[in-house]
Amino acid sequence: YWDVGGFSITLPVISLALYTDGGFLLDLGFPSGSFAGGYDFSRSFAIQGFVGPFPVMGAVGLYLGRLSADAEYSIPDVDSTFGSWKSAWKFGLAAKIGFGKAYKRGPVSFELSLTAQLTFQGVAAALDRASSSDDDSEWKPAPADYLMLEASFGIVLLAMGKFEIRKSGFGLSASLNVKASLGISFRYMTAVPIKIQISIVLEAE
Repeated sequence: YWDVGGFSITLPVISLALYTDGGFLLDLGFPSGSFAGGYDFSRSFAIQGFVGPFPVMGAVGLYLGRLSADAEYSIPDVDSTFGSWKSAWKFGLAAKIGFGKAYKRGPVSFELSLTAQLTFQGVAAALDRASSSDDDSEWKPAPADYLMLEASFGIVLLAMGKFEIRKSGFGLSASLNVKASLGISFRYMTAVPIKIQISIVLEAE
C-alpha cells in the first residue's frame, strides 16, 4: 500500500483471463463472496484515513468480460429454430464506504468498521435470430434479448482480528470475526418470465 497525504491506498488485485473463442474476463479487484455470506474487499482498491477526528474508509472493485453464451450459466436455453445467443457481456461493480480502520502487517490483520456496501452485477446477450423458411423474409417470433441485473445494498458492522503464519509444510492460524449486517437484494431478468426477488438478511457470526 501507499501512504499519501495522511491516507493509505491499497492497489487492487488485477487479473485477466483470455479464452480461445476470443472472450475475456478482466477483474479489477471485485470482492469475493456473496450477498448471503458477505463480501470480502481485501482484494479491492481501498483507501482509508482520517477526516477530522473520524477514521474513514472506502473500497471499490469491478469486472468486465465477454464470454460465449454456453459459458454463462444464467443464460437460458433457446430453441434453435429461433436462432442462437451471441456472445454474452457480463459486468459488475462493488463498493463500500463508511467509518472504520483496517490494518495488515505481516501475519497480523484486523478491522473494525461500520460501512454501507453496494454491489451491482449484470449479464446481457443478444439473440442472433434465424430467418423464416417461408417465402416472406420476416423473422420468426422469438424470445427477447437477455438481460439480467442484480443489485444489493447492505449496512455492515464488522469486528475482525486474525493471526496467520503459512510456510512450507507448516501453518498456524487464529481468528476472531464478529459481523452484523442488514441488507436488501434485487434481481431483474428478461427473456424468461420476469422474476424479481427481494430479500432482507440479518446475521451475526
